Amino acid sequence: SGTDLIGNTFVLAHDVVYIDKGERNKNVSEGFRIFGEILQGVGEVLAETSGDNNYKELGSSVNELSKTTADIVDDFEGFRVKIQTHLYKLNWQQSDNDFFYENYYLDENYYDEAKYQAWNDANYTLTYIGSQEAICGQTVMVGKYDLSQLIKIVMYRTMDESIVKLQKNYEEFRIKEPIYDIDEDGFVIAKIGLKEGVNPNSKYEILESVESSDGTMKYKRVGTLKPVDDKIWDNRYMALEDGAPNSGLEGTYFKVTNGHDLYPGLLIREIKF
Repeated sequence: SGTDLIGNTFVLAHDVVYIDKGERNKNVSEGFRIFGEILQGVGEVLAETSGDNNYKELGSSVNELSKTTADIVDDFEGFRVKIQTHLYKLNWQQSDNDFFYENYYLDENYYDEAKYQAWNDANYTLTYIGSQEAICGQTVMVGKYDLSQLIKIVMYRTMDESIVKLQKNYEEFRIKEPIYDIDEDGFVIAKIGLKEGVNPNSKYEILESVESSDGTMKYKRVGTLKPVDDKIWDNRYMALEDGAPNSGLEGTYFKVTNGHDLYPGLLIREIKF
């Protein structure tokens, strides 16, 4: 399974543009403060999604500048972000597996400094697949959240939207999600929801993995599913804390439109209709 996954490695590059939708602030230093907090919020999201804590430093120097030049004003009308996400796929052929194991592979029982250095010096290329753009909806600063929280909510949800658009347009990037459970009423439950773009018009195929003669895994369709309209899981960022409807579900419920003898572990994948 690991060698199959290497060939399905993708890289996402996000271009984030801040759109000031409020009136131009006459207080220049307040503008600095807002921009600094925007950068800090963006940095926190990037640190969480990439694992690189250096992003958390974004905006810190701008904020310090603003605090020395004027009092901080608490009211802020809101903001919007536009995110363009670029999708790339790792160039990896089946023959690369043999080369990798022979020249780079190490484990807890075997270490070779030369192999370690060779792996550090290795270079692999990416193929550009496509791009999608998403712009967040109307955003107003409310007392329930501080500015940092609001920025993170908008960032995550807009980023998720751009990724969903890529999944819908590029089949190779679509999620294959295992069936989590099948309840007593025959509804299939899977841990995907609004974050992954599930909606009442979505349609999914059920896939069973089969090992071919050469040892690779192939997938055959064994059924189809449709989401239950009022049981689509809201798993977007902060949805549960927001008290959003269906945020407390354990997953999205699907009704079987074709197929039988289904069981947890089978994969589902969105299809066009």
